[in-house]
This record gives sequence, C-alpha cells and structure tokens, in this order.
Amino acid sequence: MRSVITLVLAVSLSLSLSLSLSVADPAHGASLSGGEQQSTHGLEYVALGDSFSSGLGLPDPVSDSPSFCHRSAINFPHRVARTLGLTLKDATCAGATTSNVISSPLKYGKGSSPPQSGSLSSRTAVVTITIGGNDLGFVDATKSCVALGREGPLLLAKAPDCRSLFVHDGADELSQRIDSAVVHGTDAYPSGLEKTFATIAKKAPHARVFVIGYPTIMPDPSHIPAGGCFNARLTGTDLADAHAENIFPFTDTDTRYLNSIEQKLDAATGTAARAAGFTYISLLHSTAANSACAPVKERFLNGVSIDRSSSGSVVLRAGSLHPDDLGTAFLADTVAPEIAAAFPAKTSKAPTPAAFPGAPLWISAAGVLVLSLALIVFVGRRRRRRTTPMS
Repeated sequence: MRSVITLVLAVSLSLSLSLSLSVADPAHGASLSGGEQQSTHGLEYVALGDSFSSGLGLPDPVSDSPSFCHRSAINFPHRVARTLGLTLKDATCAGATTSNVISSPLKYGKGSSPPQSGSLSSRTAVVTITIGGNDLGFVDATKSCVALGREGPLLLAKAPDCRSLFVHDGADELSQRIDSAVVHGTDAYPSGLEKTFATIAKKAPHARVFVIGYPTIMPDPSHIPAGGCFNARLTGTDLADAHAENIFPFTDTDTRYLNSIEQKLDAATGTAARAAGFTYISLLHSTAANSACAPVKERFLNGVSIDRSSSGSVVLRAGSLHPDDLGTAFLADTVAPEIAAAFPAKTSKAPTPAAFPGAPLWISAAGVLVLSLALIVFVGRRRRRRTTPMS
C-alpha cells in the first residue's frame, strides 16, 4: 500500500510541475506576441541633426555637451532611447547644417562642436537625423517675416510681407535654395542632403537610418482660422521697449507662403532620403493641426518670443517655433515605433499547451491532486477487500 501511495504522489507531483511549466507567465505575456520579443535593447543609437533634434528651448540641458548645442536630456532622441533600451550617442547641435554633419565643426564664439559624423561607426545600429532647415536659412527667413499687423508691414524691412522679399518675377529664392544648397550643396565645401546621407551610409554601413522631417510650423490653408493666425500686438517701427512673448506675428500671406516652403522642403528631403535607402518619416500631415497657429493647448511648438540684444537688434528667443514638451513627446512616440518595427524580433520557442487549456494554474493543479487522492482511496479499498475474510 505504501509503495502505491508513493507512486501516486510522484505522478501527482510530476503532473503539477508539468502544468506549472506549461502555463504562460502572466508577467511576460504583455511583452511577448507569438513567441516574439523586442530586439533593440543595447543597440548603439546615434542622433544627428539640428535644433529640432537637440531640443532647443527644452529644460534639462545635457551637462557634458557644449551649451550652444542646446542638447536636452528630454529631447526626442533621449526619450526614444529610453523607450527602446538603446545606447544613445547624442551628437545633435542647434544651428547645425549639413556640412556640420559631414566634416565641418560647428563653431560658436570660442566654442566648437566636432563634425557629427565622427560619432558613427560600424557598431552603430540606429541613426536619426533632422537637417536641412539651417541650409535653407529658415530661421533667418522667419525672423525677417515678423510683421506689425495681419496685413503688414514687416517689422524689420520696408515691405508689406516677406513673400515680396523672396519672390521676384516669378522666381522664388527659398525654393531655389532647396534645390541647390539644401539638396545638392555647394562646390565651396561638402554640404547638402545627398552628401550627408552618403557620409552616413559610409561611416555606419550596418545602421538603419531614419530621416525625420520637420513638424508643421506654419499651418496650411485648411488649418488657418477665419480670422487669420496673427495675434501679436506690436506697434510702432521697432521694439525698443517691448519684449513679445509666445506670439504669432505673421501676415496671412506669409503664413501661406512659408507653409508652401515647408511642403517643398519636406518633399525634397523625403526624395533624397529614399534615394539613399533610408526611412523617411514625414511629420507635416500628422502635425497639421498642431502648428504654432493652433490653440495653445493643441500646439506642438512654441510661439515666437522676441527680445532685443545688447546691441539693440531684434532677436528671436531660443525655442521660438520649436517643439515644446508636448511636441517632443509626439516626436518620440512617432519615431520609436518606426525604429522598433525595423528590427526583426527574436523568436522564442512556443510554450507547451497547458493540460487544461484556458484554466488557471491553481485549478489545473487542484484537479490533479483530487484525482490522485481518489486513486489512493480506490486502491486502498481494493486492498482491504482482498484481505478481509468472508463471513
């Protein structure tokens, strides 16, 4: 009898252990799908680009980077790295042009930031980059477009709007810059998107490269309210005593014009990125309702803040027309899934089906125990019947 009970208990224990191994661990169920798990953890990620990547205007500066680069510990590359477990090398710098990515250091006063491509290597697995806006001179163009009223004139030039400053006899200077300086570069020094992307491909041959477009800064016509976007109360011919905060000081004409330039830059950048075999992530459509003209709670960018320098010139405060915290979070939430999807998941062996499919583990184990006890009782009664004399 004792040997039978021992055997039954051994079988019961074996079945219980089998059940515990065959039922999926709920703690891992959320991260696994069909036997797959994330494969980006620990990969080297190099972030390249200008102020839209570095986080100009955001708090939490990165302590070991040049202050003029305005790298923030909460910029979108840092957020993406934390989400995906990537090892980040942040080479971004405010004011960077394509030449500063390729081979030219970015100098500011007595400071200098080395060429960004120097951070790339054969170990680099992921690269993100926003670039081209400074080659176009979009910040300077925007500064020249600040107006005193919805219909003009301009604050810094004797013109009704800045479109008249860049378009002459049907020729659009900013559009021409996109075709020349932004995409192809100049002969004077290595620059342009084509050379930049070729440099990245050469220095990081195994990397997946994601070129990020700029978010919508100026709204397209369908997102301009009936009363226009202009909301700045500027008077007179200068800002001798004024400091404007978070305004949108652009005429209706210039709002539409600058949006058309954004559209052309986005299209040209996408074409160059795809020609290089890179992934292009355009943000114009997904951020169309979140421009600097949108209601404050819906904006992804700061408005314009204007100060005067010590010399008396008008300057746009750092962070003007750049992503705020909400916009930066949106960038990270957009880019991270694109990177994750680009890496094939590691496949693990499918778990053995549970003995009682769909039943909780404790119910299955209890069932085995009940059956075992019933078997012990049954065997015990059979033995007693054999040993009890008949009356």
